Amino acid sequence: YFSDPEPYDTITYSATLNDSAQIDVTATIRGSEVTLSPKNPEFHGTVKVTFWASDGTFFVSSNEVSVSFTEVNDPAQWQSLTNQKINEDSPSGTVIYQSLKTKCTDVDTPVQVSIISNHQHYELYFDGNDLKIRNLELNYVTQETVQLSCNGASASFSLGFNDVDDPAVWQALSNKEVNEDSADGTIVYPSLKAKCSDIDSQINMQVASQHSHYNLYFDNNDLKIKNLEANYNGAEAVNLDCNGIPASFSLNVKSIDDPAVWQILENKQINYSSPDGTMIYENLKSKCSDIDDEEII
Repeated sequence: YFSDPEPYDTITYSATLNDSAQIDVTATIRGSEVTLSPKNPEFHGTVKVTFWASDGTFFVSSNEVSVSFTEVNDPAQWQSLTNQKINEDSPSGTVIYQSLKTKCTDVDTPVQVSIISNHQHYELYFDGNDLKIRNLELNYVTQETVQLSCNGASASFSLGFNDVDDPAVWQALSNKEVNEDSADGTIVYPSLKAKCSDIDSQINMQVASQHSHYNLYFDNNDLKIKNLEANYNGAEAVNLDCNGIPASFSLNVKSIDDPAVWQILENKQINYSSPDGTMIYENLKSKCSDIDDEEII
């Protein structure tokens, strides 16, 4: 745009910006090239600049030139996201990712962050800037990828669950009763082991109480009795342990009216025409006993 009739002259160049342009733009001269740079990366608009050339003697200006900076919609930018973990069975409202929305910026447009992945075992939602969870399926522990969109820019992180050892759970137990003098192997509580469940561990059930008049033991799922003391009756608490969780029920050994028992009797003989009061059988009452009734009639 500039020419010099004297080809051996060295020409230097410069540029001046009008007053308003100086606020927003700087001009840099390198040889015969001029670079206009916005002071604010988001600046857009039109500025006016005048270029100058000098051969050391003369200083010549160009016409005022208008230079336009076109507005460009810069994409949203995500910061690096970290993977997250929470405990299984976490309650609704548990924070998954604190201040997640602040991890995305957009210099041109208000930030709109949304969850674009689908999750069948729980629901994710925003509460302010925080990402939270609700309706988490019980005992769900499978890791999943959470996919996000911020003004069209995508990002993701992994959401995992800490496996928590849930305690065993007892159903309500009913009190039980057996007869006194019950035989070994009599069932005290049928299918007792089925009354306790543990979703994380195999069932280990034990009788935790001590009983001096009988022994209790498991035969598969049934609780049975053996070595029941003869004629013992009474109620005791049976304490149980299922994977560390206690429970109890009352066991009543019911009294039974045992029949009287005769010893073997000997035949007896007396003389004909024996007088009244003649003894026929000495201590006959002692030949009969009744453990339930002291008085023999």
